[in-house]
Amino acid sequence: MAKRRAKILEGRTERVQTNCGGLYVTLNRAKDDTLFEVRLQLGKSGNCQCVLIEQLALAFSIMLQEETDVKEIISRMRKHFIGVSCGNSFNWDGQLYKSCIDLTAQRIVESLEGQIKEEKKE
Repeated sequence: MAKRRAKILEGRTERVQTNCGGLYVTLNRAKDDTLFEVRLQLGKSGNCQCVLIEQLALAFSIMLQEETDVKEIISRMRKHFIGVSCGNSFNWDGQLYKSCIDLTAQRIVESLEGQIKEEKKE
């Protein structure tokens, strides 16, 4: 059963300049500080690529909300999304990304690994 979305989530949006335009990556957290929702917007809306990016974020969000084990999500991200190339790689903040999907998956994994570290501290 999926977790219910609260009316208000805390999050952070990062604007990344890609070769396809500005990509806005938003990672929202639930009250217990677990990663809950991913939002992606690529440049101006309306074209097919923008719609696909938005739907990918929805798929990531569903994965997070289905109470799948965090380590399993990390494993799936590494296996299926990190390193995915569209032929339009770009450098951002000193790191090479192979696609918007690659960057987003890496951000999700970083966030989830931080979540695991925080859980171990408690």
